[in-house]
Amino acid sequence: MLKLRLFIGVTLAFLCAASAGAQPRAFLQWGTPSGLDNKLNINRVPVVDAAGVIRYYDVALAFNVDSAGKLTLNSTAAKIAASPSLTVGAFRPGIYRGGAFTCEHVVGAPGVVGGGRISGSIAESNCSRTFNASWVSGPIAGHPNEGALKAAGITFQGYSWGVLGEVSDSWQDTGWDRGDLIGVVQSGQQLIIHNFGNDNKEDTSAVFTFCSSCD
Repeated sequence: MLKLRLFIGVTLAFLCAASAGAQPRAFLQWGTPSGLDNKLNINRVPVVDAAGVIRYYDVALAFNVDSAGKLTLNSTAAKIAASPSLTVGAFRPGIYRGGAFTCEHVVGAPGVVGGGRISGSIAESNCSRTFNASWVSGPIAGHPNEGALKAAGITFQGYSWGVLGEVSDSWQDTGWDRGDLIGVVQSGQQLIIHNFGNDNKEDTSAVFTFCSSCD
């Protein structure tokens, strides 16, 4: 089915190539945008310095609208802060809530794949809908999905990569399909799944929050 495109970005290969160059720049198209009313947040914006080191920043922008409907940037309210560190490969098992719907999801205990790699999985537990996925940590070279990742042009090493399993129609309507390539990270209490479909441009993403006392 036609994938839901949230934005058009450069390829991850281009991002990696830029990291070796001497031109400092930000890749806003690779951040995660969210907006509400007059505010726009772009989380985890990659920024490359002159030495080729990549750092990540969270950007918060606020806008003003005058009586004529003119939109202007409120520069005094803009905020830029270093993004929290993400842990790749250290996934917290348990029950999570979130994603496209309010269902509970179970993240299984990490498994040992070999070669220092850790496997993970997620599945809906109390819904009439279906959503499940699995992933494996470690570099792309030697990864169980190495062939598919290379065919898609994916070179980014900052995620644990895997594949989307069975999904119900309601998930497909929001841009998720069986066999889509996914990149997964754990950030504190949140498990974040980035959906790349079958190429190196992110189609959509979902955030699941650990539930310490689910009803």
